Amino acid sequence: MATTKEGKKKQRAEAGLTERAIERHVGERSFRLGESYFHSRAVFDCRRQGELLKGRCYGRSADYYVLTARVDGNRILEAECSCPVGGGGTCKHVAALLLTWLHRPDEFRETEPLEKRLSGCSKSKLIGLIEQMVEQEPDLESWLDLALPAAVASDAVVKPDDYRRQTVAAFAGAGYGWEADQQLTAALEALRKIGDQFRRQQKFESAAAVYSGILDGFIGEYETFHDETGDVVSAAGACIAALGKCLPHLAEGTETRESAVRALFEVLRFDVNFGGIGLSDNVPDILLKQATPAERETIAGWIREVTPGGNDFSSKWRRETWGGLLLDLQGEPDDDEAFVQHCREFGLTGNLVERLLQRGKLEDALKEIAAASDYELTGHADRLIAHNHADLAHDLVRERLSNESSRDNGELRDWLKRFYKSQKNWKPLLELCIDEFRRRPNLPKYQEVRKYAKKLKTWDSLRPEMMSSVPQDSAELIRIHLDEGEISQAIERLESHSDGRRFIATWDRVDLEVAQAAEKPYPESALKIYQAEAEGLIGMRGRGNYRTACHYLKKIRRLFKTSARNGEWEAYISNLRAENRSLHALQDELNQAGL
Repeated sequence: MATTKEGKKKQRAEAGLTERAIERHVGERSFRLGESYFHSRAVFDCRRQGELLKGRCYGRSADYYVLTARVDGNRILEAECSCPVGGGGTCKHVAALLLTWLHRPDEFRETEPLEKRLSGCSKSKLIGLIEQMVEQEPDLESWLDLALPAAVASDAVVKPDDYRRQTVAAFAGAGYGWEADQQLTAALEALRKIGDQFRRQQKFESAAAVYSGILDGFIGEYETFHDETGDVVSAAGACIAALGKCLPHLAEGTETRESAVRALFEVLRFDVNFGGIGLSDNVPDILLKQATPAERETIAGWIREVTPGGNDFSSKWRRETWGGLLLDLQGEPDDDEAFVQHCREFGLTGNLVERLLQRGKLEDALKEIAAASDYELTGHADRLIAHNHADLAHDLVRERLSNESSRDNGELRDWLKRFYKSQKNWKPLLELCIDEFRRRPNLPKYQEVRKYAKKLKTWDSLRPEMMSSVPQDSAELIRIHLDEGEISQAIERLESHSDGRRFIATWDRVDLEVAQAAEKPYPESALKIYQAEAEGLIGMRGRGNYRTACHYLKKIRRLFKTSARNGEWEAYISNLRAENRSLHALQDELNQAGL
């Protein structure tokens, strides 16, 4: 039996797992760092379940990190680490785990899945195990108090406050730093699963109590928590959705249903006061579909109690949000006077303008529109068009755009452009596009001017003026030459700078765009750019840069061979290898790329 250390190593070798495969998965830097962790035996508690490897690794930001990796022969199918950069399993800790599996496979004890192992235990043994676990982790006893009701046959309804307190405790125990998100999310999801278990058992009152308690605890604590990943909000969102599914099964007038409706409202209130983080996006729809007429009136009363005064932006936005929900809950009053009063109270100018236009009160609608902000004006203009006042809508937006304070407003400009396109009114559309190009000359705006100038047959006379508007040292001028097929001018413009490569920002690689366009008509220029790029990447070091350099070296080889200059290519690549003979990772990448 191949159970010895040497035998297991042989199995790994036959399967094809190599250091090279590990390095390719995690990257050169993580692999080198992982080697030091491997040699210092930082990985411990190693287990294997078929293809799945598990373990822990001592860390810096935490006492240890939890590791998993699924390996099939020489393929690393997936991996994960609980460290700050462990998503995707390309960190040094995963590298150390895989190196341990490769070189010290005897450290991995083979185990069956936990569920299978526990199923073979008697009731008394399971009780004994749980007692030992509680002795080691006293907090588990509180958890068992919450989880047991869902695991045993009982008709007693659990209390929301128990789950609220556990949620508050989870926030308090999450601490700070990158691990807090993960730890808190896991705690909330574990609590939610207790509610899910009740729901599967059709114990909807207990399920609703669990979800309500979690949400109550969440909104009391979240404001002071830094949710860097957004996962904590997502965990709360899952509770909201689950609570909404419970509502149809809760009898009207019961304490549990009232608590559930109130919990949903409080989530909505929290989100609105917080500025709208997406937490309560589904709550209005749940309440509108599930709330009874009596509950709608109750919710309307709550809304009026929490609607803020004040004229600051935040207060106005919240007031509009609540006012719109009130209209959804209670319907729009048929009485115009009552409707106008509601809209003015909550700042619902859009609703008011729509009602006035429906009633044919155009002058009154225009008075409301006149006081609108630039942002609001485009919405009002769309309403005017819908009521057959297109010319009036255009004049209002055009007049507003002529104001000094609104001249740069992109919303107004975009609306006018859409309007002119819909009317096929090319001349004013072209004027707008020319103005925008002069303000910020770039290729997309240039193409827009060209498109509409050609419709008006004025492009030939207009183009010189447009080209003169572009800064002569800009990347956009080079792109415009490329777009027009003027490759030689683009090369000349690039080379006119003392250092064409550094002239371009690292994130704006127009030089590579020039090289690609020049490959056939001007291969020598393309070669020069690609060589500078490949050599620059090699000089930056790192396997990732070497791999990218190989991509450009392949282009260089193709250009040499297309020009029947095979000898020059051989000399170039031989010299490159010789100059960098000490860079083993580069040599490896060159070999892998067939260079």
